[in-house]
Amino acid sequence: MPRQTKQTNTLLGFVDIPIDGEEKPTIEDTFIGGEPLWFDPASPPPKKLLLCKNCDAPMKLLLQSYCPLANSIYDRIIYVFTCTKAQCRRKAGSVRAIRAVKRDPEAMKKNELEIKTEEYDRKQAEEKAKQEKMKTKELAKNIFTSSSKGNSSNPFDSNPFSAPEPKSANPFDALEKNEDEGSESEHKSVEIKAEGYKSLIPRKSTLQKPKGELDISLASFPGFFLYIEDEILDPSKSLDTQLPPGFTPGQLSQQGNSASSGKDIGQSKELEEISKAVDDPTFRHFTEIVSYNPSQVFRYEFGGSPLLYNTKDTISKVFCDSKGRLLDSSHFRIPNAAYHPSGSRVLELQIMPQAIDALESDGSIDILKDGMEWGTILVGSDAEDYAPDSFFDENYIAYVEEWCGVQWEEEVKN
Repeated sequence: MPRQTKQTNTLLGFVDIPIDGEEKPTIEDTFIGGEPLWFDPASPPPKKLLLCKNCDAPMKLLLQSYCPLANSIYDRIIYVFTCTKAQCRRKAGSVRAIRAVKRDPEAMKKNELEIKTEEYDRKQAEEKAKQEKMKTKELAKNIFTSSSKGNSSNPFDSNPFSAPEPKSANPFDALEKNEDEGSESEHKSVEIKAEGYKSLIPRKSTLQKPKGELDISLASFPGFFLYIEDEILDPSKSLDTQLPPGFTPGQLSQQGNSASSGKDIGQSKELEEISKAVDDPTFRHFTEIVSYNPSQVFRYEFGGSPLLYNTKDTISKVFCDSKGRLLDSSHFRIPNAAYHPSGSRVLELQIMPQAIDALESDGSIDILKDGMEWGTILVGSDAEDYAPDSFFDENYIAYVEEWCGVQWEEEVKN
Protein backbone atom coordinates (compact mmCIF):
# COMPACT_ATOMS: atom_id res chain seq x y z
CA MET A 1 0.00 0.00 0.00
CA PRO A 2 1.53 3.37 -1.00
CA ARG A 3 2.52 5.69 1.83
CA GLN A 4 0.33 8.73 2.45
CA THR A 5 1.43 12.35 2.24
CA LYS A 6 1.67 13.83 5.73
CA GLN A 7 1.92 17.35 7.11
CA THR A 8 3.78 17.68 10.41
CA ASN A 9 3.73 20.47 13.00
CA THR A 10 7.25 21.51 12.00
CA LEU A 11 8.09 24.59 9.95
CA LEU A 12 11.00 24.37 7.51
CA GLY A 13 13.32 27.12 6.33
CA PHE A 14 14.81 27.16 2.82
CA VAL A 15 17.47 29.40 1.32
CA ASP A 16 16.01 32.29 -0.64
CA ILE A 17 17.80 35.29 -2.15
CA PRO A 18 21.18 36.48 -0.85
CA ILE A 19 21.51 39.41 1.50
CA ASP A 20 23.31 42.21 -0.34
CA GLY A 21 23.43 45.96 -0.73
CA GLU A 22 19.96 46.07 -2.31
CA GLU A 23 18.24 43.35 -0.27
CA LYS A 24 18.70 43.94 3.45
CA PRO A 25 16.90 42.10 6.24
CA THR A 26 14.58 43.60 8.84
CA ILE A 27 13.93 42.51 12.41
CA GLU A 28 11.01 40.38 11.23
CA ASP A 29 13.12 38.30 8.82
CA THR A 30 14.74 34.92 9.38
CA PHE A 31 18.11 34.40 7.72
CA ILE A 32 21.40 32.49 7.87
CA GLY A 33 24.79 34.17 7.83
CA GLY A 34 25.10 37.90 7.36
CA GLU A 35 25.26 40.40 10.20
CA PRO A 36 22.98 40.26 13.25
CA LEU A 37 20.23 42.82 13.66
CA TRP A 38 19.37 43.96 17.17
CA PHE A 39 15.97 45.31 18.17
CA ASP A 40 17.74 48.61 18.78
CA PRO A 41 21.35 49.46 17.83
CA ALA A 42 21.71 51.08 21.25
CA SER A 43 20.68 47.82 22.94
CA PRO A 44 23.00 45.05 21.70
CA PRO A 45 23.63 41.87 23.75
CA PRO A 46 26.26 41.88 26.48
CA LYS A 47 29.65 41.44 24.85
CA LYS A 48 30.35 38.23 26.79
CA LEU A 49 27.47 36.44 25.01
CA LEU A 50 29.11 37.03 21.61
CA LEU A 51 32.49 35.52 22.46
CA CYS A 52 33.60 31.91 22.06
CA LYS A 53 33.83 30.22 25.45
CA ASN A 54 37.13 28.61 24.44
CA CYS A 55 39.20 31.36 22.83
CA ASP A 56 37.23 34.52 23.75
CA ALA A 57 37.18 35.60 20.09
CA PRO A 58 34.06 37.24 18.60
CA MET A 59 31.83 34.71 16.84
CA LYS A 60 29.97 34.74 13.51
CA LEU A 61 26.22 34.67 13.09
CA LEU A 62 24.87 31.33 11.84
CA LEU A 63 21.15 32.05 12.18
CA GLN A 64 18.80 34.85 13.16
CA SER A 65 15.17 33.84 13.53
CA TYR A 66 12.27 36.16 14.30
CA CYS A 67 9.98 33.87 16.27
CA PRO A 68 7.37 35.47 18.56
CA LEU A 69 5.28 32.76 20.17
CA ALA A 70 1.66 32.13 19.18
CA ASN A 71 -0.61 34.98 20.31
CA SER A 72 2.39 36.65 21.94
CA ILE A 73 2.11 40.38 22.58
CA TYR A 74 5.85 41.06 22.51
CA ASP A 75 8.72 40.50 20.07
CA ARG A 76 11.30 37.76 20.25
CA ILE A 77 14.42 36.67 18.28
CA ILE A 78 16.72 33.65 18.48
CA TYR A 79 20.36 34.10 17.43
CA VAL A 80 22.90 31.29 16.91
CA PHE A 81 26.62 32.14 16.70
CA THR A 82 29.69 29.99 16.02
CA CYS A 83 33.42 30.32 16.45
CA THR A 84 35.49 29.74 13.31
CA LYS A 85 38.87 29.16 14.97
CA ALA A 86 40.34 25.75 14.10
CA GLN A 87 41.37 25.07 17.71
CA CYS A 88 37.77 25.48 18.88
CA ARG A 89 36.19 22.94 16.53
CA ARG A 90 33.92 20.42 18.23
CA LYS A 91 34.40 22.03 21.63
CA ALA A 92 31.53 22.96 23.92
CA GLY A 93 30.93 26.69 23.88
CA SER A 94 32.08 27.15 20.28
CA VAL A 95 28.41 27.43 19.22
CA ARG A 96 26.08 29.59 21.34
CA ALA A 97 22.39 30.56 21.23
CA ILE A 98 20.89 33.83 22.47
CA ARG A 99 17.24 34.74 22.94
CA ALA A 100 16.29 38.41 22.66
CA VAL A 101 13.00 39.73 24.04
CA LYS A 102 11.49 43.17 23.53
CA ARG A 103 8.58 44.13 25.80
CA ASP A 104 7.76 47.64 24.71
CA PRO A 105 4.61 48.64 26.66
CA GLU A 106 2.94 50.61 23.86
CA ALA A 107 3.52 47.90 21.25
CA MET A 108 2.37 45.21 23.68
CA LYS A 109 -0.83 47.11 24.46
CA LYS A 110 -1.60 47.48 20.76
CA ASN A 111 -0.82 43.81 20.07
CA GLU A 112 -3.01 42.63 22.92
CA LEU A 113 -5.96 44.67 21.71
CA GLU A 114 -5.50 43.27 18.19
CA ILE A 115 -5.35 39.68 19.47
CA LYS A 116 -8.42 40.14 21.67
CA THR A 117 -10.33 41.81 18.84
CA GLU A 118 -9.49 38.97 16.46
CA GLU A 119 -10.57 36.43 19.09
CA TYR A 120 -13.81 38.30 19.73
CA ASP A 121 -14.57 38.53 16.00
CA ARG A 122 -13.93 34.80 15.60
CA LYS A 123 -16.27 33.93 18.47
CA GLN A 124 -18.92 36.31 17.16
CA ALA A 125 -18.76 34.68 13.72
CA GLU A 126 -19.09 31.23 15.28
CA GLU A 127 -22.04 32.35 17.40
CA LYS A 128 -23.73 33.97 14.41
CA ALA A 129 -23.37 30.80 12.36
CA LYS A 130 -24.78 28.78 15.26
CA GLN A 131 -27.76 31.14 15.64
CA GLU A 132 -28.49 31.06 11.89
CA LYS A 133 -28.47 27.27 11.97
CA MET A 134 -30.86 27.21 14.93
CA LYS A 135 -33.20 29.72 13.26
CA THR A 136 -33.28 27.67 10.07
CA LYS A 137 -34.16 24.52 12.01
CA GLU A 138 -36.87 26.39 13.94
CA LEU A 139 -38.34 27.82 10.74
CA ALA A 140 -38.46 24.39 9.13
CA LYS A 141 -40.08 22.99 12.26
CA ASN A 142 -42.79 25.71 12.23
CA ILE A 143 -43.54 25.11 8.54
CA PHE A 144 -43.98 21.37 8.96
CA THR A 145 -45.96 21.79 12.20
CA SER A 146 -48.40 24.18 10.51
CA SER A 147 -48.78 21.90 7.48
CA SER A 148 -49.49 18.83 9.60
CA LYS A 149 -52.30 20.67 11.41
CA GLY A 150 -53.87 21.83 8.17
CA ASN A 151 -53.40 25.39 9.27
CA SER A 152 -53.83 27.65 6.26
CA SER A 153 -52.41 30.67 8.06
CA ASN A 154 -49.12 32.08 6.95
CA PRO A 155 -46.37 29.99 8.59
CA PHE A 156 -44.20 33.11 8.69
CA ASP A 157 -46.64 35.05 10.89
CA SER A 158 -44.59 33.99 13.88
CA ASN A 159 -41.28 35.05 12.47
CA PRO A 160 -38.43 33.40 14.37
CA PHE A 161 -36.18 36.15 13.07
CA SER A 162 -38.19 38.86 14.80
CA ALA A 163 -36.73 38.15 18.24
CA PRO A 164 -34.78 41.11 19.59
CA GLU A 165 -31.05 40.84 18.98
CA PRO A 166 -29.03 40.21 22.16
CA LYS A 167 -27.14 43.20 23.46
CA SER A 168 -23.58 43.22 22.20
CA ALA A 169 -20.95 42.17 24.72
CA ASN A 170 -18.03 43.36 22.61
CA PRO A 171 -15.56 44.91 25.06
CA PHE A 172 -14.05 46.83 22.15
CA ASP A 173 -17.24 48.65 21.08
CA ALA A 174 -15.61 51.89 22.18
CA LEU A 175 -12.89 51.37 19.59
CA GLU A 176 -15.47 51.28 16.81
CA LYS A 177 -17.15 54.54 17.77
CA ASN A 178 -16.26 57.84 16.23
CA GLU A 179 -13.57 59.47 18.33
CA ASP A 180 -15.71 62.60 18.65
CA GLU A 181 -18.50 60.53 20.17
CA GLY A 182 -16.30 58.49 22.48
CA SER A 183 -16.66 59.39 26.14
CA GLU A 184 -13.95 59.22 28.77
CA SER A 185 -15.66 56.21 30.37
CA GLU A 186 -15.67 54.30 27.07
CA HIS A 187 -11.93 54.77 26.64
CA LYS A 188 -11.38 53.77 30.25
CA SER A 189 -13.36 50.58 29.63
CA VAL A 190 -11.09 49.65 26.75
CA GLU A 191 -8.03 50.41 28.87
CA ILE A 192 -9.25 48.02 31.55
CA LYS A 193 -9.64 45.26 28.99
CA ALA A 194 -5.99 45.69 28.00
CA GLU A 195 -4.56 45.30 31.51
CA GLY A 196 -3.08 41.84 30.85
CA TYR A 197 0.05 43.07 29.14
CA LYS A 198 1.13 45.11 32.14
CA SER A 199 2.11 42.05 34.16
CA LEU A 200 4.84 41.33 31.60
CA ILE A 201 6.46 44.76 31.67
CA PRO A 202 9.67 44.81 33.74
CA ARG A 203 9.66 47.17 36.73
CA LYS A 204 11.12 50.56 35.95
CA SER A 205 13.31 50.42 39.02
CA THR A 206 15.20 47.46 37.54
CA LEU A 207 15.83 48.85 34.05
CA GLN A 208 19.44 49.40 33.00
CA LYS A 209 20.85 52.13 30.81
CA PRO A 210 21.20 51.00 27.16
CA LYS A 211 24.77 49.88 26.48
CA GLY A 212 25.16 51.81 23.25
CA GLU A 213 26.41 50.37 19.98
CA LEU A 214 28.42 47.15 20.12
CA ASP A 215 32.10 47.84 20.71
CA ILE A 216 33.44 44.70 19.02
CA SER A 217 33.52 43.76 15.35
CA LEU A 218 31.78 40.57 14.25
CA ALA A 219 32.98 38.93 11.04
CA SER A 220 30.25 37.34 8.94
CA PHE A 221 29.38 34.46 6.64
CA PRO A 222 27.62 35.12 3.34
CA GLY A 223 23.99 35.91 4.22
CA PHE A 224 20.75 34.46 2.82
CA PHE A 225 17.11 35.12 3.56
CA LEU A 226 15.05 32.06 4.45
CA TYR A 227 11.47 31.43 3.36
CA ILE A 228 9.34 29.34 5.69
CA GLU A 229 6.92 26.56 4.77
CA ASP A 230 5.04 23.74 6.51
CA GLU A 231 6.85 20.41 6.48
CA ILE A 232 5.15 18.07 4.02
CA LEU A 233 6.34 14.46 3.87
CA ASP A 234 5.40 13.49 0.33
CA PRO A 235 6.73 10.00 -0.59
CA SER A 236 6.58 10.85 -4.29
CA LYS A 237 9.13 13.64 -3.78
CA SER A 238 11.60 11.91 -1.47
CA LEU A 239 15.01 10.88 -2.71
CA ASP A 240 15.50 7.18 -3.42
CA THR A 241 18.82 7.14 -1.60
CA GLN A 242 19.22 8.60 1.86
CA LEU A 243 22.98 9.10 2.13
CA PRO A 244 25.17 11.91 3.42
CA PRO A 245 25.82 14.73 0.95
CA GLY A 246 28.51 13.91 -1.57
CA PHE A 247 28.15 10.11 -1.41
CA THR A 248 26.42 7.86 -3.89
CA PRO A 249 25.11 4.30 -3.68
CA GLY A 250 27.70 3.34 -6.28
CA GLN A 251 30.52 4.22 -3.92
CA LEU A 252 29.12 2.04 -1.15
CA SER A 253 28.39 -0.82 -3.55
CA GLN A 254 31.93 -0.70 -4.86
CA GLN A 255 33.25 -0.79 -1.33
CA GLY A 256 31.06 -3.77 -0.47
CA ASN A 257 32.03 -5.69 -3.59
CA SER A 258 35.75 -5.18 -3.11
CA ALA A 259 35.49 -6.21 0.53
CA SER A 260 33.54 -9.38 -0.26
CA SER A 261 35.98 -10.46 -2.95
CA GLY A 262 38.99 -9.82 -0.80
CA LYS A 263 40.28 -7.23 -3.27
CA ASP A 264 41.41 -3.75 -2.36
CA ILE A 265 42.43 -4.46 1.23
CA GLY A 266 43.25 -0.77 1.62
CA GLN A 267 39.66 0.33 0.95
CA SER A 268 38.64 3.85 1.92
CA LYS A 269 38.32 4.38 5.65
CA GLU A 270 35.93 7.19 4.90
CA LEU A 271 33.52 4.92 3.03
CA GLU A 272 33.78 2.36 5.79
CA GLU A 273 32.66 4.97 8.32
CA ILE A 274 29.84 6.11 6.03
CA SER A 275 28.73 2.52 5.59
CA LYS A 276 28.53 2.16 9.38
CA ALA A 277 26.52 5.37 9.62
CA VAL A 278 24.00 4.14 7.07
CA ASP A 279 23.48 1.06 9.24
CA ASP A 280 22.51 3.32 12.19
CA PRO A 281 18.67 3.43 12.46
CA THR A 282 18.72 7.00 13.83
CA PHE A 283 20.89 8.22 10.99
CA ARG A 284 18.70 6.41 8.46
CA HIS A 285 15.63 8.11 9.96
CA PHE A 286 17.41 11.46 9.82
CA THR A 287 18.29 11.06 6.14
CA GLU A 288 14.84 9.71 5.29
CA ILE A 289 13.04 12.71 6.79
CA VAL A 290 15.51 15.12 5.21
CA SER A 291 15.05 13.40 1.85
CA TYR A 292 11.45 14.63 1.62
CA ASN A 293 12.75 18.23 1.70
CA PRO A 294 16.49 17.92 1.01
CA SER A 295 17.16 21.66 0.73
CA GLN A 296 15.92 22.47 4.25
CA VAL A 297 18.39 24.44 6.35
CA PHE A 298 16.17 25.12 9.36
CA ARG A 299 13.50 23.29 11.37
CA TYR A 300 11.19 25.04 13.84
CA GLU A 301 8.63 23.74 16.31
CA PHE A 302 8.42 25.25 19.78
CA GLY A 303 8.10 22.31 22.17
CA GLY A 304 8.66 19.77 19.40
CA SER A 305 10.90 16.72 19.13
CA PRO A 306 14.37 16.66 17.57
CA LEU A 307 15.43 15.05 14.33
CA LEU A 308 18.59 13.48 15.76
CA TYR A 309 21.67 12.87 13.65
CA ASN A 310 22.77 9.92 15.80
CA THR A 311 22.23 8.36 19.22
CA LYS A 312 25.91 7.88 20.02
CA ASP A 313 26.88 11.24 21.51
CA THR A 314 26.16 13.11 24.72
CA ILE A 315 23.58 15.36 23.04
CA SER A 316 21.40 12.39 22.11
CA LYS A 317 21.25 11.40 25.78
CA VAL A 318 19.30 14.61 26.43
CA PHE A 319 16.46 13.29 24.27
CA CYS A 320 16.79 9.47 24.41
CA ASP A 321 16.71 6.71 27.00
CA SER A 322 19.60 4.33 27.66
CA LYS A 323 18.59 2.20 24.67
CA GLY A 324 18.60 5.12 22.24
CA ARG A 325 14.80 5.42 22.06
CA LEU A 326 13.40 8.94 21.77
CA LEU A 327 11.70 10.10 24.96
CA ASP A 328 8.40 11.93 25.18
CA SER A 329 9.05 15.69 25.00
CA SER A 330 7.95 16.10 28.63
CA HIS A 331 10.89 13.90 29.67
CA PHE A 332 13.65 15.63 27.70
CA ARG A 333 16.62 16.49 29.90
CA ILE A 334 17.55 19.89 28.45
CA PRO A 335 19.53 21.67 31.21
CA ASN A 336 17.67 24.41 33.08
CA ALA A 337 18.73 28.00 32.57
CA ALA A 338 20.95 29.68 35.15
CA TYR A 339 18.72 32.76 34.90
CA HIS A 340 15.62 30.63 35.66
CA PRO A 341 16.69 27.59 37.74
CA SER A 342 13.11 26.74 38.74
CA GLY A 343 11.92 26.73 35.13
CA SER A 344 12.37 24.28 32.28
CA ARG A 345 13.36 24.35 28.64
CA VAL A 346 11.79 22.97 25.47
CA LEU A 347 13.33 22.27 22.10
CA GLU A 348 12.65 25.12 19.70
CA LEU A 349 14.70 24.85 16.52
CA GLN A 350 17.42 23.04 14.56
CA ILE A 351 19.94 24.15 11.98
CA MET A 352 20.45 21.50 9.31
CA PRO A 353 23.65 20.52 7.46
CA GLN A 354 22.37 21.91 4.16
CA ALA A 355 23.03 25.36 5.64
CA ILE A 356 26.74 24.63 5.28
CA ASP A 357 26.52 24.63 1.48
CA ALA A 358 25.14 28.16 1.54
CA LEU A 359 27.69 29.39 4.08
CA GLU A 360 30.52 27.95 1.97
CA SER A 361 29.20 29.55 -1.18
CA ASP A 362 31.91 32.20 -1.53
CA GLY A 363 34.77 29.77 -0.83
CA SER A 364 36.14 31.80 2.06
CA ILE A 365 35.12 29.64 5.02
CA ASP A 366 37.96 27.96 6.90
CA ILE A 367 36.07 25.97 9.50
CA LEU A 368 34.05 24.13 6.86
CA LYS A 369 36.67 23.69 4.15
CA ASP A 370 37.18 19.97 4.90
CA GLY A 371 33.48 19.11 4.52
CA MET A 372 30.54 18.79 6.87
CA GLU A 373 31.63 19.43 10.46
CA TRP A 374 28.25 19.15 12.17
CA GLY A 375 25.20 17.03 11.54
CA THR A 376 22.71 19.31 13.28
CA ILE A 377 22.57 22.14 15.81
CA LEU A 378 19.70 22.11 18.31
CA VAL A 379 18.44 25.02 20.42
CA GLY A 380 16.31 24.69 23.53
CA SER A 381 14.68 27.76 25.10
CA ASP A 382 12.81 28.62 28.26
CA ALA A 383 9.35 27.04 28.21
CA GLU A 384 7.79 30.18 29.75
CA ASP A 385 9.83 32.57 27.60
CA TYR A 386 11.01 34.06 30.87
CA ALA A 387 13.58 36.82 31.27
CA PRO A 388 14.45 38.43 34.64
CA ASP A 389 13.40 42.05 35.09
CA SER A 390 17.01 42.96 35.85
CA PHE A 391 18.07 41.87 32.34
CA PHE A 392 15.95 44.54 30.62
CA ASP A 393 17.23 47.97 29.70
CA GLU A 394 15.32 51.21 29.25
CA ASN A 395 14.43 50.20 25.69
CA TYR A 396 12.64 47.19 27.27
CA ILE A 397 15.08 44.76 25.60
CA ALA A 398 16.71 41.77 27.30
CA TYR A 399 19.07 38.98 26.19
CA VAL A 400 19.52 35.54 27.75
CA GLU A 401 21.71 32.63 26.72
CA GLU A 402 19.84 29.46 25.81
CA TRP A 403 20.87 25.81 25.56
CA CYS A 404 22.64 24.85 22.37
CA GLY A 405 23.53 21.24 21.52
CA VAL A 406 25.67 20.27 18.53
CA GLN A 407 25.75 16.80 17.02
CA TRP A 408 29.07 16.75 15.21
CA GLU A 409 29.76 14.79 12.08
CA GLU A 410 31.90 11.77 12.94
CA GLU A 411 35.53 12.45 12.29
CA VAL A 412 37.08 10.15 9.70
CA LYS A 413 40.74 9.34 10.34
CA ASN A 414 42.57 8.17 7.25
